Amino acid sequence: MINGETERVKRFKSLIGYEEALKGLDPNKGVVCDWPDPSSWEGLKGSLWKIYGETLRAERAVVIRRWFLRQGDQTLLIEIVVSSAGPNVPTEHLLKIASSSTLPEIPFAKGPKDLGQLAIQFGNGEPKILIWTFYNVCFRIQQMEQKINILPLARWIQNLAEKHLAVRLADHLPKVNSVNISAKQIRVGETVTIKVHPIHGQDPDRLLLEVGAVNDALDLTMKEGFSVGLNGKKPGQGELEIIVADKKNLLCSPLLVRVEIVESDKK
Repeated sequence: MINGETERVKRFKSLIGYEEALKGLDPNKGVVCDWPDPSSWEGLKGSLWKIYGETLRAERAVVIRRWFLRQGDQTLLIEIVVSSAGPNVPTEHLLKIASSSTLPEIPFAKGPKDLGQLAIQFGNGEPKILIWTFYNVCFRIQQMEQKINILPLARWIQNLAEKHLAVRLADHLPKVNSVNISAKQIRVGETVTIKVHPIHGQDPDRLLLEVGAVNDALDLTMKEGFSVGLNGKKPGQGELEIIVADKKNLLCSPLLVRVEIVESDKK
């Protein structure tokens, strides 16, 4: 089963030119754009499309934003995935979505050449789903009912991304001044508080602190603003991933915090 899946993915990568898409890309470049609300986008503004839901989450060096729009009986998903760690993550995300079905062959085809470095589509004629990558970003537009032409909207987003391509992505990541830990060592059952201090001058309203992976030596008990509280669960080295993300340009800086946990004195 595993070998079959591997061959299936290999065939698809060859079909869409997956490896070629990454060749020659400068890993230092990336898109730095304050992504506007879709209701202001060309093709959507002034229309009857209304946002009925949105999500924002950060994981490792990636921030994912999704908007859900509705017009009558038509629904639309717009997803922007921004990597702060170069172009490999967006292409892997594209491949993960495309290969998520259990069909013998991946049901996507190569997409329009003028969309980023790598584009795929689902649906005959005017696509139902478009997914493409451009440097550190993966875009997805997906209509639940194939009733509209989403290509003009995709090209508008691509044009916006091209206008905001930066030479050094690292210069635009959220900056952290310091991380204060109330104790480097705690006992089982005790609490440690971690406070992140962004560099002065950054707009705090733009920033979001997210908790990523927490190993099994710690329990998350509190997250408020830029503070996190954790409880020692069992002896060992506790590890916590903290992500400071910019809610507008979706860039982020992941941090790894370690706390030693020892046995409690209580008998």
